[in-house]
Amino acid sequence: MAPGSVPAPRDYARFGRKLLEELPARKRRRRLAQLETELNHRLQSYRGENYWREVDSIIEDLRAVGHDLWSHDYSGSWHIWGGDYMRPETAGKLQIRFDCEGDLWISWHSVDSPVLRGCARGWALVEDGSCLFVFAFLVVGACVGAVIGALVGHTGIGLAVGIVLGVAVGSVLNRLTETI
Repeated sequence: MAPGSVPAPRDYARFGRKLLEELPARKRRRRLAQLETELNHRLQSYRGENYWREVDSIIEDLRAVGHDLWSHDYSGSWHIWGGDYMRPETAGKLQIRFDCEGDLWISWHSVDSPVLRGCARGWALVEDGSCLFVFAFLVVGACVGAVIGALVGHTGIGLAVGIVLGVAVGSVLNRLTETI
């Protein structure tokens, strides 16, 4: 491409807001994973200011297919985009975190889920089933840990161990079900 020329917008119609909103949670997660992979590939060869210019281009391409994207936070090394939090009743749910290292992460906003990796995105993902096993095993682990801790006289340690084991087992089961 010639210096100074603007690339043609990409066709992201299959990732349009209306289509994603209408998909069941599991299919939506798969579609968002496809978008994440495609956008990571698109950004692969960009660095520095060119990377951030391409990020702006991606935002415009996604707005063109109906996504409500606003800058939420920026640190110089990462940038988070998502729906208009000032108008939550009409805000879009797509959230993207761009990292200057060349990576990006996508999530579907529920309540106040930050754009992070996996189930660390926030408990709100339990709403669409994304972290159901993690949440369930967290609760079970905490209960079992509290009982074991009470039996040995160290409730705090038992509770902490139970929570860690519960989250670990839940994360593994969650990952397994995502691939089905």
